[in-house]
Formats: sequence, structure tokens, C-alpha cells
Amino acid sequence: MQFLLVIGVVKSNNIKAGINLNKIGKNTCMRNIKQDIAETIRYLNEMKGKQYIIEVNRGRNRIETINGAIENTYPSVFTVRNANGDVNTFSYADLLSRNIKFKTN
Repeated sequence: MQFLLVIGVVKSNNIKAGINLNKIGKNTCMRNIKQDIAETIRYLNEMKGKQYIIEVNRGRNRIETINGAIENTYPSVFTVRNANGDVNTFSYADLLSRNIKFKTN
């Protein structure tokens, strides 16, 4: 079984951004992320200043929980200030790959 891995912008079938495993042979496996980065930035701008519990997957079964608010959004990253006053920086790709989850207090 062979699969061709394509990462980046996929414009077929009205998909704006995602990971696409294309069909080669008889088997098909496809995973699409239907939300693009511009839409993600717009959602985060609406969430600015509100308190959230943020779960960050740091890999190897390490989950960090941050209680804080989104402080600023920039072209490639956004910042979160936690209750202690520390600032954490995350990329939008972390959100699209579901490594960061927001929960309301």
C-alpha cells in the first residue's frame, strides 16, 4: 500500500488548508482540516481578553494546563498571558493540528 503525502494548501473540493493523503491504488485515506489560518486568527481576535483554560500538548504524553487570556495576535503567532503574568507564545499551526485546546472557566 502506497500513499502520497501532501502538506499545505489544497484547493480541490473547496478545501482551503489541510493535510491530504491522496489515493494511490485501491485504498483511500484522507484527513482534511476545513478551517484556514485567516479564519483561526479572526476567531482568536474575538476571544482576546477573555479567560480560558488552555490545554497544550507538548508531546510524549505531556499536557500542560494554562489558566489565562489571549493577549495579542500576530501574523504567525499569538500570545497568552497566564494568571502569574508569564507570557506563552503559540503558533496557529498548533491550533489547526489540535495541539492546543481552549476551555471556558
